[in-house]
Amino acid sequence: MNQVIVSDRNRTPIVEIVTWFTLATSLLAFFTHAAIKFYVFRSLTTESWFVLVSVVFCVAQSVAVLFQAHYGFGTPMASLSDYQLESNLKNEYAATILLIMSLGFSKLAVVAFVHNLTPSTLHRRINFTILALVSIWLVGAAVVAAFECRLPHTWDRKLGKCLDRLAWWNGVAICNIITELAIVAIELGITAQLHVQRQRKVAVMALFSCRLLVMVAAAIQLGFFTQESQDASLKDDLTLGYWRSAICSQIMQCLAIVTTCLPYTKLFMEGFESGLLRLDDLRRRGEHTSSKDDSKGYQLMDMSRSGPSERSGGSSQRVPNRSIQVSTSWAVKVEPAARVPSTMALQQDDLALAKLGKKAVLKTLPKITMLTFHSVVSVFCRSWASAVRYWSHGRVLLPLLYENVPTNAKWSSGGPAGVIYGYLTVWVGTISVFMVLSELVSMAPTSGGQYHWVSMLAPRNSQKLLSYVSGWLTLCGWLASLGSGAFLTGGLIQGLMVLCQPDSYVPHNWHVTLLYWAVIGFAVFINVAAGWLLPKFEGALLILHILGFFAILIPLIILGPQGDAKQIFTTFVNNGGWDSQGLSFCIGIMGSVFAFVGGDGPIHLSEEIQNAQIVVPRSIMTGIAINGSLGFGMVLTMLFRMGDDLDAVTAENPAYPFIAIFHRGVQSRTGAAIMTSIVMVLTISANVGFSASTSRICWAFARDRGIPGWRTLSKVSDRTSIPVYAVTFTSVIACLLGVINIGSTLAFNGVISVAIAGLFSSYLLTSSLLLYRRCTGAILPPHEALDTDMISTTSDGMVRVTWGPWRIPGALGIANNTFACTYLSFVFFFSFWPSFAEVTPANMNWAILVFGFVAIVSAIYYAVWARNTYHGPVVDVEAEERVRRAQASVSDL
Repeated sequence: MNQVIVSDRNRTPIVEIVTWFTLATSLLAFFTHAAIKFYVFRSLTTESWFVLVSVVFCVAQSVAVLFQAHYGFGTPMASLSDYQLESNLKNEYAATILLIMSLGFSKLAVVAFVHNLTPSTLHRRINFTILALVSIWLVGAAVVAAFECRLPHTWDRKLGKCLDRLAWWNGVAICNIITELAIVAIELGITAQLHVQRQRKVAVMALFSCRLLVMVAAAIQLGFFTQESQDASLKDDLTLGYWRSAICSQIMQCLAIVTTCLPYTKLFMEGFESGLLRLDDLRRRGEHTSSKDDSKGYQLMDMSRSGPSERSGGSSQRVPNRSIQVSTSWAVKVEPAARVPSTMALQQDDLALAKLGKKAVLKTLPKITMLTFHSVVSVFCRSWASAVRYWSHGRVLLPLLYENVPTNAKWSSGGPAGVIYGYLTVWVGTISVFMVLSELVSMAPTSGGQYHWVSMLAPRNSQKLLSYVSGWLTLCGWLASLGSGAFLTGGLIQGLMVLCQPDSYVPHNWHVTLLYWAVIGFAVFINVAAGWLLPKFEGALLILHILGFFAILIPLIILGPQGDAKQIFTTFVNNGGWDSQGLSFCIGIMGSVFAFVGGDGPIHLSEEIQNAQIVVPRSIMTGIAINGSLGFGMVLTMLFRMGDDLDAVTAENPAYPFIAIFHRGVQSRTGAAIMTSIVMVLTISANVGFSASTSRICWAFARDRGIPGWRTLSKVSDRTSIPVYAVTFTSVIACLLGVINIGSTLAFNGVISVAIAGLFSSYLLTSSLLLYRRCTGAILPPHEALDTDMISTTSDGMVRVTWGPWRIPGALGIANNTFACTYLSFVFFFSFWPSFAEVTPANMNWAILVFGFVAIVSAIYYAVWARNTYHGPVVDVEAEERVRRAQASVSDL
């Protein structure tokens, strides 16, 4: 296989990696900017169009640089043909002009933003002056760059008939820095005059100050360019000598676009939404702008330029400490909508929950906060990041969950083609399953999830037992998922240590256990003690999740060994000793199933999400669709860039072969460590989501008296509205499971292997009951249900069920439900199979034993205690009154 080697005489791969990554980042920044504009303001404004133009020039400039690299930029000029050198210089000429245009229009976007930001005459005059300077710089720099050399070969620097490139670029760069400094100064000047809380003012000023990064990048680029132009060994080599300044230019261009889009992030909208954002006529009139998230919005009141403030509705109530004053002639007063006693959305959520017999006791978070956090961290991060970890838990290269497997086993079941088609099969099946679960959560958005739905859908004579069984399956499946996630994370950290210290570090099982406990402890800290960090934690992880994908994908594609497509897409392997290739494929597919475990996590947070009946299903389906695509892209990349010598890969890092793939791909321990660290951080954050969901299902099941200690575990903290006891209990159980790993990794793997069987059996039970009810026509359409209806029963004693706002109607819904049940039955059946036909204690799949043990324990508890205390989901005594109050409040609004 051919592999690109980075050396002192070949810097082309570095240029390509930086260019692709900065281009992807710039595009993501613009799409985020445009999405927020449409989400909040329903239109694009002047600065948005300027940003769009800047991004178009950025794309063109990046293409030119990539063509430069294609024609040998980053390699010695003497090694290039005349055609390569000529093409290189032409693309460099185009890239320089396009870079100036991209930088210039990003500045114009910021200037337009500042113009809309303030009504102050003084500020606008200063801004107009900056506009004039930016325009002069843009036109002047572009013209000079276009005619740097004499006609007709204005691109040909090797002829020597050109301007002093160092002198004119110094002028361009210095003017660039000056204009950037002026832009930041006026933004900070406006912000300094805001009369708001200091914390909010600091947040806004920090966002505006990020523009200083462009100045830093410009200064570094100028420093490298000066060094390259003055060094005798570099200045005459037009292709190899200037690669450092070239990548600095790409970074500078990316920062210019990102920092232009940055003020429209969620943090900015929360911290600085006021009348100063004169972005539409509705805000200029001071009227409240409706948004999809009213709890985070502000109610704006008209302010007289010379008189006292008055509410548009005539109320005289004031909030003087939140007033904003830019000058003595202009003031806009804001009042957080959260101070209004209750919003329509909250009352409707309380009504929907009360109709299920539950009262809202958990802290309700905005639909963009907690749900996005959990979807991104728990579900999304188990897509492409799980596709990477795919090479560590044993269904691909080795059955590494089991001990004493020979390293020459290579592919145990499936082979590379089995991985590809298996992943696609699992992805389609997962989409189908979660369509069904989304229908159910839209009908009944409760933290109990599966066991609550089973109680709603099951026949009367089996309602109690099936609900109890489903609750235990779900809880045990989630406890095993929490343990497996922490175990993989601890092992991943250990694998990183092996990578960085291959000679001095000796791994031991107890090291993984200590790291396992640390991961669990961090998850508890975030969920209990640092709940206020969740929005910031979420935002940082969302950025890392998206950019981390490209940070791993791009270097592997450019630097890794090239695989043979025909071999990858057509080679099936049966090293497990099974009778047929089809059976081997079915065994190997479980690795892909594991990558999607935990997708129902947001369901168990439904009681904490506004408008959960719509938001939760949409978030789940969007997350699985998008991140399944990212995961498939990562699977293909790993297959094409892993190389032929699998023995060498597994010998270098037996527990985590993907780390060895990183190392062999990028040919650098530092680079591989950075890529592994990205996966590690995302995996740690996934455990935060796992802990949240596991504790919520535990709390909900305890609330309905389904587990021992339900009186304590069902309590919620009065201060934080978090089920602290449930979080602590599930974390302690997970930590105790980690102790098993000290004695035997085999025994520990046997315990956590119940994750797939437990969760998928609960999905199967729920989906089957839903299929039965929808085929018998026993589910009412939404318009036939009364808003004031409590839980009621039909003539045969079954709970009357109503479709939620998210569903798949008619025959299509039945077909999807049938396919989901078939797929779940398939996964449940094969989740108990071992990796090899010749079973030994070392390669045995102990999930069946653990599953049976859980069944016995739950049956004993049911027979002795639970049959007298558990009667299905408990109807709160206040629920009916809450329904009446909520309905009355909604009617009043």
